[in-house]
Amino acid sequence: MAIRELAAKGQSLTESIFIARGAHPDRPILDTGFGEVVIDLDEFTARVAGRQVDLLDAGITRSDRVLITPNRGVQFWIDVVSVWGLGAVAAGIDLRGPQRIVNAVLDILQPKAAIVGVDGEAVVGDRAAIVDGAEARRESAEKLVIEPIGAEEPASIVFTSGSTGTPKGVVLSHHSLRGNATGIMEHVPVKASDSLFIALPSASMSALSHFLVSMFSGATFKPCEDPLLKADLFNAFEKSNATAFGGAPLQIRWLADAAKDRNLYLRWIMSTGDHLPVDTIRRARETFPDASVITVYGMTELGGRFCVLPPDLIDTAAGSVGYPITGLNVSIVDESTLEPVVRTEIGEIIADGDLLFDGYLNAPEATAEAMTAVGMRTGDLGYQDENGMLYLVGRRDDVFKSAGLKVSSISISQVLLETGMFDDLAVIPLEHELAGHVPAVLFVPSGKQIFDRGQAMRHLRGKLAANHVPSRFFEVDEIQRTATGKISRPWLKEMRQQFEA
Repeated sequence: MAIRELAAKGQSLTESIFIARGAHPDRPILDTGFGEVVIDLDEFTARVAGRQVDLLDAGITRSDRVLITPNRGVQFWIDVVSVWGLGAVAAGIDLRGPQRIVNAVLDILQPKAAIVGVDGEAVVGDRAAIVDGAEARRESAEKLVIEPIGAEEPASIVFTSGSTGTPKGVVLSHHSLRGNATGIMEHVPVKASDSLFIALPSASMSALSHFLVSMFSGATFKPCEDPLLKADLFNAFEKSNATAFGGAPLQIRWLADAAKDRNLYLRWIMSTGDHLPVDTIRRARETFPDASVITVYGMTELGGRFCVLPPDLIDTAAGSVGYPITGLNVSIVDESTLEPVVRTEIGEIIADGDLLFDGYLNAPEATAEAMTAVGMRTGDLGYQDENGMLYLVGRRDDVFKSAGLKVSSISISQVLLETGMFDDLAVIPLEHELAGHVPAVLFVPSGKQIFDRGQAMRHLRGKLAANHVPSRFFEVDEIQRTATGKISRPWLKEMRQQFEA
Protein backbone atom coordinates (compact mmCIF):
# COMPACT_ATOMS: atom_id res chain seq x y z
CA MET A 1 0.00 0.00 0.00
CA ALA A 2 1.27 3.50 -0.84
CA ILE A 3 2.69 5.58 2.00
CA ARG A 4 0.06 8.29 1.61
CA GLU A 5 -2.79 5.75 1.69
CA LEU A 6 -1.32 4.00 4.71
CA ALA A 7 -0.91 7.17 6.78
CA ALA A 8 -4.30 8.53 5.67
CA LYS A 9 -6.06 5.55 7.24
CA GLY A 10 -5.69 7.21 10.64
CA GLN A 11 -7.52 10.31 11.78
CA SER A 12 -5.12 11.34 14.52
CA LEU A 13 -1.37 11.43 14.02
CA THR A 14 -0.95 8.78 16.72
CA GLU A 15 -3.29 6.42 14.89
CA SER A 16 -1.50 7.10 11.60
CA ILE A 17 1.89 6.42 13.19
CA PHE A 18 0.85 3.09 14.69
CA ILE A 19 -0.77 1.98 11.43
CA ALA A 20 2.37 2.88 9.46
CA ARG A 21 4.77 1.34 11.99
CA GLY A 22 2.67 -1.79 12.18
CA ALA A 23 3.68 -2.46 8.58
CA HIS A 24 7.34 -2.52 9.70
CA PRO A 25 7.21 -4.12 13.19
CA ASP A 26 10.86 -5.16 13.18
CA ARG A 27 12.28 -1.72 12.40
CA PRO A 28 13.58 0.42 15.31
CA ILE A 29 11.47 3.56 15.73
CA LEU A 30 13.78 5.81 17.74
CA ASP A 31 17.52 5.78 18.36
CA THR A 32 19.73 8.28 20.14
CA GLY A 33 21.93 8.14 17.05
CA PHE A 34 24.66 6.19 18.76
CA GLY A 35 22.82 2.96 19.52
CA GLU A 36 22.67 3.73 23.25
CA VAL A 37 18.86 3.90 23.42
CA VAL A 38 16.98 2.01 20.73
CA ILE A 39 13.18 1.93 20.85
CA ASP A 40 11.32 -0.77 18.91
CA LEU A 41 7.56 -0.94 18.34
CA ASP A 42 6.79 -2.92 21.51
CA GLU A 43 8.87 -0.58 23.69
CA PHE A 44 7.40 2.47 21.97
CA THR A 45 3.85 1.25 22.54
CA ALA A 46 4.51 0.45 26.21
CA ARG A 47 6.09 3.84 26.92
CA VAL A 48 3.39 5.81 25.07
CA ALA A 49 0.74 3.96 27.06
CA GLY A 50 2.66 4.63 30.28
CA ARG A 51 2.92 8.35 29.64
CA GLN A 52 -0.78 8.48 28.80
CA VAL A 53 -1.54 7.07 32.26
CA ASP A 54 0.50 9.95 33.75
CA LEU A 55 -1.40 12.49 31.65
CA LEU A 56 -4.80 11.05 32.50
CA ASP A 57 -3.84 11.17 36.19
CA ALA A 58 -3.05 14.87 35.66
CA GLY A 59 -6.59 15.41 34.36
CA ILE A 60 -5.74 15.78 30.66
CA THR A 61 -8.70 15.40 28.33
CA ARG A 62 -9.42 16.10 24.70
CA SER A 63 -8.26 19.52 23.37
CA ASP A 64 -6.26 20.35 26.51
CA ARG A 65 -2.89 21.98 25.80
CA VAL A 66 0.18 20.18 27.13
CA LEU A 67 3.60 21.82 27.35
CA ILE A 68 6.45 19.38 26.62
CA THR A 69 10.05 20.35 27.31
CA PRO A 70 12.81 19.08 24.98
CA ASN A 71 16.37 18.02 25.84
CA ARG A 72 15.18 14.70 27.25
CA GLY A 73 16.27 12.47 24.37
CA VAL A 74 13.77 10.14 22.72
CA GLN A 75 11.33 10.62 25.61
CA PHE A 76 10.30 13.97 24.11
CA TRP A 77 8.93 12.25 21.00
CA ILE A 78 7.21 9.54 23.03
CA ASP A 79 5.48 12.29 25.01
CA VAL A 80 4.33 14.09 21.86
CA VAL A 81 2.73 10.93 20.46
CA SER A 82 1.14 10.23 23.86
CA VAL A 83 -0.52 13.65 23.90
CA TRP A 84 -1.81 13.30 20.34
CA GLY A 85 -3.35 9.93 21.17
CA LEU A 86 -5.45 11.48 23.94
CA GLY A 87 -6.80 14.10 21.54
CA ALA A 88 -4.86 16.78 23.42
CA VAL A 89 -2.58 19.40 21.86
CA ALA A 90 1.22 19.14 22.13
CA ALA A 91 3.45 22.21 22.43
CA GLY A 92 7.21 21.71 22.59
CA ILE A 93 8.73 24.57 24.59
CA ASP A 94 12.35 25.06 25.64
CA LEU A 95 12.14 26.73 29.05
CA ARG A 96 15.85 27.59 29.06
CA GLY A 97 15.44 30.56 26.72
CA PRO A 98 15.30 34.27 27.65
CA GLN A 99 12.86 34.80 30.50
CA ARG A 100 10.91 37.42 28.53
CA ILE A 101 10.26 34.95 25.71
CA VAL A 102 9.45 32.05 28.05
CA ASN A 103 6.94 34.12 30.02
CA ALA A 104 5.31 35.36 26.82
CA VAL A 105 4.96 31.78 25.54
CA LEU A 106 3.45 30.56 28.82
CA ASP A 107 0.98 33.45 28.83
CA ILE A 108 -0.12 32.62 25.29
CA LEU A 109 -0.23 28.85 25.72
CA GLN A 110 -1.94 28.60 29.13
CA PRO A 111 -1.21 24.85 29.35
CA LYS A 112 -3.32 22.43 31.37
CA ALA A 113 -0.24 20.31 32.12
CA ALA A 114 3.51 20.48 31.60
CA ILE A 115 5.85 17.52 31.08
CA VAL A 116 9.12 18.90 32.39
CA GLY A 117 12.59 17.92 33.50
CA VAL A 118 14.13 18.70 36.88
CA ASP A 119 14.64 22.42 36.21
CA GLY A 120 11.33 23.02 34.47
CA GLU A 121 8.99 22.77 37.44
CA ALA A 122 10.27 26.01 38.99
CA VAL A 123 9.82 27.88 35.70
CA VAL A 124 6.25 26.69 35.12
CA GLY A 125 5.27 27.17 38.76
CA ASP A 126 1.53 26.93 39.35
CA ARG A 127 0.60 27.68 35.73
CA ALA A 128 -0.01 23.99 34.97
CA ALA A 129 -0.17 20.53 36.49
CA ILE A 130 3.36 19.10 36.53
CA VAL A 131 4.11 15.71 34.97
CA ASP A 132 7.54 14.26 35.72
CA GLY A 133 9.50 14.28 32.47
CA ALA A 134 11.69 11.33 33.41
CA GLU A 135 11.51 8.15 31.35
CA ALA A 136 7.90 7.02 31.17
CA ARG A 137 6.71 3.84 32.85
CA ARG A 138 5.83 0.85 30.69
CA GLU A 139 2.20 -0.19 30.43
CA SER A 140 0.51 -2.96 28.48
CA ALA A 141 -0.65 -2.26 24.93
CA GLU A 142 -4.25 -2.62 26.14
CA LYS A 143 -3.87 0.69 27.99
CA LEU A 144 -2.86 2.60 24.85
CA VAL A 145 -5.42 5.32 24.13
CA ILE A 146 -6.16 6.59 20.62
CA GLU A 147 -9.12 8.94 20.77
CA PRO A 148 -11.43 8.96 17.70
CA ILE A 149 -10.89 12.61 16.85
CA GLY A 150 -11.44 14.58 13.66
CA ALA A 151 -8.47 15.11 11.36
CA GLU A 152 -9.07 18.87 11.40
CA GLU A 153 -8.74 19.12 15.18
CA PRO A 154 -5.56 20.79 16.52
CA ALA A 155 -2.57 18.52 17.12
CA SER A 156 0.37 20.83 17.85
CA ILE A 157 1.20 24.40 18.65
CA VAL A 158 4.64 25.33 17.36
CA PHE A 159 6.00 28.65 18.52
CA THR A 160 7.98 30.89 16.26
CA SER A 161 11.37 31.85 17.63
CA GLY A 162 10.36 35.27 18.86
CA SER A 163 13.66 36.61 17.50
CA THR A 164 11.89 39.60 15.99
CA GLY A 165 9.46 40.32 18.83
CA THR A 166 6.74 38.52 20.76
CA PRO A 167 6.55 34.84 19.77
CA LYS A 168 3.44 33.50 18.06
CA GLY A 169 1.88 30.08 18.60
CA VAL A 170 1.11 28.43 15.26
CA VAL A 171 -1.87 26.05 15.59
CA LEU A 172 -1.56 23.00 13.31
CA SER A 173 -4.13 20.27 12.79
CA HIS A 174 -3.57 16.53 12.49
CA HIS A 175 -4.52 16.82 8.82
CA SER A 176 -2.04 19.63 8.15
CA LEU A 177 0.91 17.85 9.75
CA ARG A 178 0.14 14.45 8.25
CA GLY A 179 -0.57 15.89 4.79
CA ASN A 180 2.63 17.90 4.86
CA ALA A 181 4.77 14.89 5.79
CA THR A 182 3.22 12.57 3.22
CA GLY A 183 3.36 15.34 0.61
CA ILE A 184 7.12 15.75 0.96
CA MET A 185 7.57 11.96 1.00
CA GLU A 186 6.32 11.82 -2.59
CA HIS A 187 9.63 13.43 -3.57
CA VAL A 188 12.06 11.88 -1.05
CA PRO A 189 13.50 8.40 -1.75
CA VAL A 190 12.93 7.33 1.86
CA LYS A 191 12.73 3.61 2.67
CA ALA A 192 11.85 1.67 5.80
CA SER A 193 15.47 0.51 5.91
CA ASP A 194 16.70 4.11 6.25
CA SER A 195 17.85 5.83 9.41
CA LEU A 196 17.55 9.63 9.50
CA PHE A 197 19.97 11.71 11.60
CA ILE A 198 19.20 15.30 12.57
CA ALA A 199 20.90 17.79 14.91
CA LEU A 200 18.07 20.26 15.46
CA PRO A 201 16.08 21.49 18.48
CA SER A 202 13.27 19.00 19.14
CA ALA A 203 10.76 21.81 19.66
CA SER A 204 11.37 23.19 16.15
CA MET A 205 9.08 22.73 13.16
CA SER A 206 11.96 21.24 11.19
CA ALA A 207 12.53 18.48 13.73
CA LEU A 208 8.81 17.68 13.86
CA SER A 209 8.68 17.40 10.06
CA HIS A 210 11.64 15.01 9.97
CA PHE A 211 10.12 12.96 12.80
CA LEU A 212 6.84 12.46 10.94
CA VAL A 213 8.59 11.50 7.70
CA SER A 214 10.48 8.82 9.64
CA MET A 215 7.37 7.58 11.43
CA PHE A 216 5.24 7.22 8.31
CA SER A 217 7.96 5.61 6.19
CA GLY A 218 9.11 2.99 8.70
CA ALA A 219 12.57 4.58 8.92
CA THR A 220 14.49 4.94 12.19
CA PHE A 221 14.63 8.46 13.60
CA LYS A 222 17.99 9.43 15.15
CA PRO A 223 17.67 12.87 16.75
CA CYS A 224 20.48 14.79 18.44
CA GLU A 225 19.62 17.97 20.34
CA ASP A 226 23.14 19.19 21.00
CA PRO A 227 24.06 22.41 19.10
CA LEU A 228 26.77 20.71 17.05
CA LEU A 229 29.25 22.72 15.01
CA LYS A 230 31.50 21.58 12.17
CA ALA A 231 33.74 18.73 13.38
CA ASP A 232 31.34 17.82 16.21
CA LEU A 233 28.50 17.52 13.71
CA PHE A 234 30.58 15.24 11.50
CA ASN A 235 31.69 13.07 14.42
CA ALA A 236 28.13 12.64 15.67
CA PHE A 237 26.85 11.82 12.21
CA GLU A 238 29.63 9.30 11.60
CA LYS A 239 28.87 7.54 14.89
CA SER A 240 25.16 7.40 14.07
CA ASN A 241 25.64 5.14 11.02
CA ALA A 242 22.66 6.94 9.47
CA THR A 243 21.75 6.61 5.81
CA ALA A 244 20.07 10.02 5.57
CA PHE A 245 20.68 13.52 6.93
CA GLY A 246 18.24 16.35 7.51
CA GLY A 247 19.51 19.76 8.50
CA ALA A 248 19.96 23.46 7.93
CA PRO A 249 21.85 24.58 4.81
CA LEU A 250 24.87 25.57 6.88
CA GLN A 251 24.90 22.15 8.55
CA ILE A 252 24.80 20.46 5.15
CA ARG A 253 27.80 22.53 4.03
CA TRP A 254 29.72 21.74 7.21
CA LEU A 255 29.00 18.04 6.87
CA ALA A 256 30.01 18.00 3.20
CA ASP A 257 33.29 19.78 3.94
CA ALA A 258 34.17 17.65 6.99
CA ALA A 259 33.30 14.35 5.31
CA LYS A 260 35.21 15.06 2.10
CA ASP A 261 37.49 12.13 1.17
CA ARG A 262 36.11 10.06 4.07
CA ASN A 263 34.04 7.72 1.86
CA LEU A 264 30.90 7.97 3.98
CA TYR A 265 27.69 6.69 2.42
CA LEU A 266 24.43 8.62 2.35
CA ARG A 267 21.27 7.76 0.44
CA TRP A 268 19.67 11.19 0.69
CA ILE A 269 20.04 14.66 2.19
CA MET A 270 17.10 16.99 2.86
CA SER A 271 17.42 20.64 3.82
CA THR A 272 15.23 22.36 6.35
CA GLY A 273 12.92 25.17 5.27
CA ASP A 274 15.65 27.71 4.47
CA HIS A 275 17.25 28.43 1.09
CA LEU A 276 19.88 25.87 0.01
CA PRO A 277 22.66 27.67 -1.92
CA VAL A 278 23.86 26.22 -5.21
CA ASP A 279 27.43 26.01 -3.89
CA THR A 280 26.24 23.93 -0.92
CA ILE A 281 24.41 21.57 -3.28
CA ARG A 282 27.62 21.21 -5.31
CA ARG A 283 29.71 20.42 -2.22
CA ALA A 284 27.19 17.88 -0.94
CA ARG A 285 27.08 16.07 -4.27
CA GLU A 286 30.86 15.97 -4.54
CA THR A 287 31.23 14.50 -1.04
CA PHE A 288 28.23 12.15 -1.27
CA PRO A 289 27.98 11.23 -4.97
CA ASP A 290 25.39 8.51 -4.34
CA ALA A 291 23.06 10.75 -2.32
CA SER A 292 19.90 12.41 -3.58
CA VAL A 293 19.85 16.07 -2.50
CA ILE A 294 16.39 17.45 -1.78
CA THR A 295 16.11 21.21 -1.37
CA VAL A 296 13.04 22.38 0.49
CA TYR A 297 11.33 25.69 1.24
CA GLY A 298 9.01 25.66 4.21
CA MET A 299 7.25 27.59 6.94
CA THR A 300 5.84 26.67 10.32
CA GLU A 301 2.43 28.04 9.29
CA LEU A 302 2.24 25.46 6.48
CA GLY A 303 2.92 22.46 8.68
CA GLY A 304 6.59 22.35 7.74
CA ARG A 305 7.29 22.11 4.02
CA PHE A 306 5.90 24.28 1.23
CA CYS A 307 7.89 23.64 -1.94
CA VAL A 308 10.39 20.98 -2.94
CA LEU A 309 12.91 20.63 -5.76
CA PRO A 310 12.96 16.90 -6.57
CA PRO A 311 16.38 15.26 -6.94
CA ASP A 312 15.85 14.61 -10.66
CA LEU A 313 15.66 18.37 -11.30
CA ILE A 314 18.73 19.34 -9.29
CA ASP A 315 21.02 19.42 -12.35
CA THR A 316 18.85 21.78 -14.36
CA ALA A 317 17.24 23.91 -11.64
CA ALA A 318 19.69 24.20 -8.72
CA GLY A 319 18.91 27.48 -6.99
CA SER A 320 15.16 26.99 -7.28
CA VAL A 321 12.96 25.63 -4.50
CA GLY A 322 10.80 23.82 -7.03
CA TYR A 323 7.05 23.35 -6.86
CA PRO A 324 4.49 23.20 -4.01
CA ILE A 325 3.83 19.83 -2.41
CA THR A 326 0.42 18.19 -2.77
CA GLY A 327 -2.17 20.14 -0.79
CA LEU A 328 -0.55 23.56 -1.20
CA ASN A 329 -0.51 26.18 -3.97
CA VAL A 330 1.73 29.16 -4.65
CA SER A 331 1.12 32.53 -6.28
CA ILE A 332 3.12 35.76 -6.55
CA VAL A 333 1.47 39.12 -5.85
CA ASP A 334 2.39 42.76 -5.59
CA GLU A 335 3.30 43.26 -1.93
CA SER A 336 1.32 46.52 -1.71
CA THR A 337 -1.85 45.74 -3.67
CA LEU A 338 -1.87 41.91 -3.42
CA GLU A 339 -2.69 41.84 -7.13
CA PRO A 340 -1.04 39.06 -9.19
CA VAL A 341 2.20 39.99 -10.94
CA VAL A 342 3.24 38.78 -14.37
CA ARG A 343 5.25 35.58 -14.57
CA THR A 344 8.99 36.05 -13.77
CA GLU A 345 8.32 39.33 -11.91
CA ILE A 346 9.39 39.55 -8.26
CA GLY A 347 6.62 39.84 -5.69
CA GLU A 348 5.44 38.47 -2.37
CA ILE A 349 4.96 34.71 -2.17
CA ILE A 350 1.41 33.66 -1.23
CA ALA A 351 0.55 30.18 0.02
CA ASP A 352 -2.88 28.59 -0.22
CA GLY A 353 -4.43 25.14 0.10
CA ASP A 354 -5.94 22.81 2.67
CA LEU A 355 -2.73 22.31 4.70
CA LEU A 356 -2.59 25.88 6.04
CA PHE A 357 -2.41 26.49 9.78
CA ASP A 358 -5.52 27.21 11.85
CA GLY A 359 -4.27 30.60 13.01
CA TYR A 360 -2.07 32.03 15.75
CA LEU A 361 -3.14 31.03 19.25
CA ASN A 362 -5.00 33.85 21.02
CA ALA A 363 -3.81 36.35 18.39
CA PRO A 364 -6.73 37.16 16.05
CA GLU A 365 -5.15 40.36 14.73
CA ALA A 366 -1.93 38.61 13.73
CA THR A 367 -3.96 35.83 12.11
CA ALA A 368 -6.06 38.31 10.14
CA GLU A 369 -2.92 40.11 8.98
CA ALA A 370 -1.41 36.88 7.65
CA MET A 371 -4.56 35.40 6.11
CA THR A 372 -5.92 37.41 3.17
CA ALA A 373 -8.49 36.87 0.45
CA VAL A 374 -5.73 35.59 -1.86
CA GLY A 375 -4.09 33.27 0.67
CA MET A 376 -1.46 33.42 3.40
CA ARG A 377 1.22 36.09 3.20
CA THR A 378 4.59 34.43 3.71
CA GLY A 379 6.60 37.63 4.05
CA ASP A 380 9.04 36.20 1.48
CA LEU A 381 9.76 37.64 -1.94
CA GLY A 382 10.34 35.52 -5.01
CA TYR A 383 9.35 34.81 -8.58
CA GLN A 384 8.27 31.93 -10.79
CA ASP A 385 9.97 31.06 -14.06
CA GLU A 386 8.13 30.23 -17.27
CA ASN A 387 7.49 26.69 -16.00
CA GLY A 388 6.07 27.83 -12.66
CA MET A 389 9.17 26.86 -10.69
CA LEU A 390 9.68 29.06 -7.61
CA TYR A 391 12.84 31.04 -6.83
CA LEU A 392 13.41 32.85 -3.54
CA VAL A 393 14.75 36.40 -3.43
CA GLY A 394 14.60 36.89 0.35
CA ARG A 395 12.44 38.08 3.21
CA ARG A 396 10.77 41.45 2.73
CA ASP A 397 13.27 42.78 5.26
CA ASP A 398 16.17 41.26 3.30
CA VAL A 399 15.27 42.89 -0.02
CA PHE A 400 16.05 46.57 -0.40
CA LYS A 401 16.42 49.09 -3.19
CA SER A 402 19.75 50.41 -4.40
CA ALA A 403 19.72 53.06 -7.12
CA GLY A 404 15.99 52.42 -7.51
CA LEU A 405 16.33 48.68 -8.17
CA LYS A 406 15.64 45.74 -5.84
CA VAL A 407 18.64 43.95 -4.36
CA SER A 408 18.46 40.33 -3.18
CA SER A 409 20.72 39.34 -0.30
CA ILE A 410 20.25 35.67 -1.25
CA SER A 411 21.65 36.27 -4.75
CA ILE A 412 24.74 38.03 -3.38
CA SER A 413 25.38 35.36 -0.73
CA GLN A 414 25.01 32.54 -3.23
CA VAL A 415 27.57 33.99 -5.65
CA LEU A 416 30.07 34.87 -2.91
CA LEU A 417 29.98 31.34 -1.48
CA GLU A 418 31.15 30.05 -4.87
CA THR A 419 34.56 31.69 -4.31
CA GLY A 420 35.46 29.41 -1.39
CA MET A 421 36.74 32.43 0.58
CA PHE A 422 33.99 32.43 3.20
CA ASP A 423 33.08 30.09 6.02
CA ASP A 424 29.85 32.02 6.59
CA LEU A 425 28.42 35.39 5.58
CA ALA A 426 25.46 37.75 5.70
CA VAL A 427 24.42 40.73 3.57
CA ILE A 428 23.10 43.99 5.04
CA PRO A 429 21.99 47.29 3.47
CA LEU A 430 23.93 50.41 4.44
CA GLU A 431 22.65 53.92 3.83
CA HIS A 432 24.18 55.74 0.85
CA GLU A 433 23.85 59.42 -0.07
CA LEU A 434 23.19 58.83 -3.78
CA ALA A 435 21.92 55.24 -4.13
CA GLY A 436 19.73 55.22 -1.02
CA HIS A 437 21.22 51.94 0.16
CA VAL A 438 24.11 49.75 -0.95
CA PRO A 439 24.84 46.12 -0.04
CA ALA A 440 27.62 45.30 2.42
CA VAL A 441 28.92 41.89 3.48
CA LEU A 442 29.62 40.57 6.97
CA PHE A 443 31.84 37.51 6.70
CA VAL A 444 33.79 34.85 8.53
CA PRO A 445 36.82 33.96 6.38
CA SER A 446 37.44 30.43 5.22
CA GLY A 447 40.33 28.62 6.83
CA LYS A 448 41.29 27.20 3.44
CA GLN A 449 41.44 30.27 1.21
CA ILE A 450 42.56 33.84 2.00
CA PHE A 451 39.99 36.58 1.42
CA ASP A 452 40.94 38.60 -1.64
CA ARG A 453 38.58 41.56 -2.07
CA GLY A 454 39.61 42.23 -5.65
CA GLN A 455 39.08 38.63 -6.69
CA ALA A 456 35.71 38.53 -4.94
CA MET A 457 34.60 41.73 -6.68
CA ARG A 458 35.64 40.42 -10.10
CA HIS A 459 33.67 37.23 -9.47
CA LEU A 460 30.60 39.24 -8.43
CA ARG A 461 30.75 41.64 -11.38
CA GLY A 462 30.79 38.73 -13.77
CA LYS A 463 27.57 37.28 -12.37
CA LEU A 464 25.46 40.05 -10.79
CA ALA A 465 23.95 43.38 -11.77
CA ALA A 466 25.95 46.46 -10.76
CA ASN A 467 23.58 47.40 -7.92
CA HIS A 468 24.14 43.95 -6.34
CA VAL A 469 27.92 44.37 -6.03
CA PRO A 470 28.78 45.08 -2.35
CA SER A 471 30.48 48.34 -1.50
CA ARG A 472 32.14 47.11 1.69
CA PHE A 473 33.24 43.89 3.41
CA PHE A 474 33.45 43.53 7.21
CA GLU A 475 35.17 40.57 8.85
CA VAL A 476 33.39 39.35 12.01
CA ASP A 477 34.06 36.59 14.51
CA GLU A 478 30.80 34.80 13.74
CA ILE A 479 27.49 35.13 11.95
CA GLN A 480 25.01 34.71 14.77
CA ARG A 481 22.33 32.17 13.91
CA THR A 482 19.31 30.65 15.61
CA ALA A 483 19.26 27.02 16.71
CA THR A 484 17.68 26.07 13.37
CA GLY A 485 20.39 27.79 11.33
CA LYS A 486 18.70 31.07 10.39
CA ILE A 487 20.61 34.33 10.77
CA SER A 488 19.59 36.20 13.93
CA ARG A 489 17.64 39.30 12.92
CA PRO A 490 18.35 41.26 16.13
CA TRP A 491 22.06 40.63 15.51
CA LEU A 492 21.76 41.83 11.90
CA LYS A 493 20.05 44.99 13.09
CA GLU A 494 22.80 45.56 15.66
CA MET A 495 25.52 45.07 13.02
CA ARG A 496 23.83 47.46 10.64
CA GLN A 497 23.61 50.14 13.31
CA GLN A 498 27.25 49.57 14.24
CA PHE A 499 28.62 49.89 10.71
CA GLU A 500 26.39 52.84 9.78
CA ALA A 501 27.54 54.81 12.83
